Amino acid sequence: MKVTVTVCALTYKRPEGLRRLLDGFLKLEKDDDWNTLRFVIVDNDAQESGKDLCLEFQQEEKLGAALRYVSQPVQGIARSRNAAVDAAADGDWTAFIDDDECPDPDWLLRLYCSALKHKADVVGGPVRLIIEGTPAPWLADGGFFERRKYEDGTNLGHVFTNNVLFRSGLPKEFNIRFDERPAFASLCVGEDRLFFQALAKAGAKTVYCDDAFVTEWIPEARANEVWLVNRMHKIGVATTAVELSVHPGFRTKIILLAKALVWIMMGALRFLALGFLNPLKRTQARRNMAYGRGLIVGMMNYSGSGQ
Repeated sequence: MKVTVTVCALTYKRPEGLRRLLDGFLKLEKDDDWNTLRFVIVDNDAQESGKDLCLEFQQEEKLGAALRYVSQPVQGIARSRNAAVDAAADGDWTAFIDDDECPDPDWLLRLYCSALKHKADVVGGPVRLIIEGTPAPWLADGGFFERRKYEDGTNLGHVFTNNVLFRSGLPKEFNIRFDERPAFASLCVGEDRLFFQALAKAGAKTVYCDDAFVTEWIPEARANEVWLVNRMHKIGVATTAVELSVHPGFRTKIILLAKALVWIMMGALRFLALGFLNPLKRTQARRNMAYGRGLIVGMMNYSGSGQ
């Protein structure tokens, strides 16, 4: 039976990244099983800064009618992801990729073949990183931007929207949406982990495909200690919101508090062990402490109310 595959990406004032992504779409390899391969770009800029570029790629010699542009002017990454899910809902498979990434030509094909091979509902893949500019050597040594990798076919508890393929009917089947609560909207992180973790808990088989690569470009503005520490704090806050959403209750809070204290203590010890004299060790120590603080702040601010 022929299937429809939809690749979705959100964009917000990243013209260079969006052009690179759309160029990557032109080179994607297709499977004989696919009746249609189409693309959805959701623009979260009220000024519709990505519209002209999408119109350019809607020309027949490029992506043509396969590309759909969706304007979503109300700020919110989860709201925009839900708009993309809705736009792809009438298809069979939905993929997500970020607008600061570009897929390998065989990326989507490998995700799809992995889904069939492992009879999976959700498949995530690895991200290859390029730091723009001339980063300090200690940044590369610290591996701060590296994503965890797994063996091919590993069952996962969650994946992320920077490289994923899932059955389009899952959100409706399990009544699960990207969480639009302010806790996630303000952080711009964690809503994808919660979405896929909730799907996995509901029964969606989620696996890892180790050779479905996308490449991500890290802006030079992020390659510094301040950004890395602040990001880790946000991840801590978001982690609390995710865990309490999926596993509500006092036991989860106790576990999170214990983890927070361990992270803070570990970071403090690293810092005091002359870590403040070395930028690599100092950043590692401060990130440990920031993550622990984030877990605690998340518990203080968490609201269990619905979306």
